Amino acid sequence: MLSYTVEVLQSLLTYYNQALWPGHLLAVALVLLALLLVAFPQRWGGRAIAVVLAAGWLWVGWVYYIERLGRIDFSAPLYGAAFLLQGLLLLWTGALRGALRWTVRLDLYGSVALLLLLIAVFLLPASVWFENAGWTQLRLVGLMPLPTVLFTIGMLLLTAGKTPLHLTVIPLLWALAAGATAWTLALTAETALAALCVLASVMLIWRGRVARPQAA
Repeated sequence: MLSYTVEVLQSLLTYYNQALWPGHLLAVALVLLALLLVAFPQRWGGRAIAVVLAAGWLWVGWVYYIERLGRIDFSAPLYGAAFLLQGLLLLWTGALRGALRWTVRLDLYGSVALLLLLIAVFLLPASVWFENAGWTQLRLVGLMPLPTVLFTIGMLLLTAGKTPLHLTVIPLLWALAAGATAWTLALTAETALAALCVLASVMLIWRGRVARPQAA
């Protein structure tokens, strides 16, 4: 049994977005920067992308899960801790060690990555207008869990060579848990997107087992 309903969750999201404005503009700018650095690589680009991804996970873990959702859901701090850990892992692996390099891929993984990125960056935010829900129901990368996970998995599918296994576990576990929650709340679209996250995470893990490191 969940301790909240869809209506309560929507009300929380309304107050959350109202409190954050105009921080949404910074979140969008950082996401676009990360995408530009994939399309037009720079020597420092890999570390910068890792910082952008990490910032999103750290923000969602602390501000959304622990400070906001934690008021109505006893399990939210556990989700928050997982997001904080993922953010630290991204910082350590990508920003400090410089172990992640991004590239445009024209294979199956690249196609799935493109789908995830389109959903996370464009379709999810645009859905508020399709549903006449209003801007206070916006779900943006770096501010909300689902688009952040979709975006991160999509970006990791664009890494050159193997993606470290420790960066794939938390997104996969979150997608399984979020899918179960969305199913309980009868949120069809969210359930489908969580299932897509699971599938893409499995692809990412499989690619990590079979891929050969690419030459720099």
